Amino acid sequence: FLLLPAIVYFVASRTSFDERSIRRLRWALTAFGAYLAVTAVFETRGLEALVFPRFIVSPEFEEYLGRARGPFLNPVANGIAMTMGMLSAATFWPEVGRRGRFLIAAYVLLTLLGVYLTYTRSCWMGAALGLGFLILWQLPARPRYALIVIGLVVGLPVLIQLKEAASSFKRDKHVTVEQMEESASLRPLLAQAAWEILRDRPWTGVGYGQYLDHNRDYIERAITGRPLQRVSVYVQHNTVFALLAETGLIGTSLFLLFVIGSVVAALRLAFDRAIAWNLRCIAWIHLGTLSSTGFNSLWHDVLIEDGNFPMFTALAGVTAAVLRANRATIATEAPSREHLASLDPSRSDEAMIATGSRSPAR
Repeated sequence: FLLLPAIVYFVASRTSFDERSIRRLRWALTAFGAYLAVTAVFETRGLEALVFPRFIVSPEFEEYLGRARGPFLNPVANGIAMTMGMLSAATFWPEVGRRGRFLIAAYVLLTLLGVYLTYTRSCWMGAALGLGFLILWQLPARPRYALIVIGLVVGLPVLIQLKEAASSFKRDKHVTVEQMEESASLRPLLAQAAWEILRDRPWTGVGYGQYLDHNRDYIERAITGRPLQRVSVYVQHNTVFALLAETGLIGTSLFLLFVIGSVVAALRLAFDRAIAWNLRCIAWIHLGTLSSTGFNSLWHDVLIEDGNFPMFTALAGVTAAVLRANRATIATEAPSREHLASLDPSRSDEAMIATGSRSPAR
């Protein structure tokens, strides 16, 4: 679960990307998102004959059958991937005319439909969060704050009204509504189970991927007055709790440092207007996808769901590579203060510092 994402990050972060390669990557992500959204419609509307590859709708893989699970066989990973495609398509908005923007809007609606068909509430909120993040940060300050206030005032009451209905509908073909509600109600017990492990092994946990092999021992010994035995067959439903139980404070801290580092790199690239938009937009895709992944991680262990973490490390690696290459280029192309001073003795060091010497937007 961690070796492949690490390799993906290593390779991506050491690959050279120019504007043409980033544009191709954006088109590839957009096309992949469209494929996933169309497949989501086919696999949930009884059009299994049109689904490719066929294993997506195979009864041999019963888990999540009936939801839009895509080639990942997992609705959460599928929803995050469609959100990534939607964000990639949205980055073309400043570059196209009215007809192109109409097509982008239609694409966004299609992918939102695909995300809805995952029948996973965290995916719905993650997609809205990712798209909202991209839109808000591209707006001037006043409209941005106004939309945030409107969203809170209007959105929160709507969410409260929809909460009951959204928690009691059938999603999987082989799982009843009662079983779905029971699974959701077990999250506090799962958190308690993770806490029991953390108390005993705070620094290293029980070992990555070893939770189900050890949790029963801690559950049986725990004196909590709560029916923890009910969750002995479930994996953790929260990424941080899962990491704490399996890797302890050391492993969880290292993971969070990596995530924070990738966010810092993405923010530096996203707001560096000396770098062309065609390059900076990969940072916005990364940040939007990360916000969706982060929200889903509150309700699922996204690290064990095939495709989630490699998608994140791939975007993080590309972002780091673009930032490093362009910062190096700007530093190389920007004339030094000493050289400018030698050409124009009338310019003092203080004046040069005040005006700054930076390469023009490219």
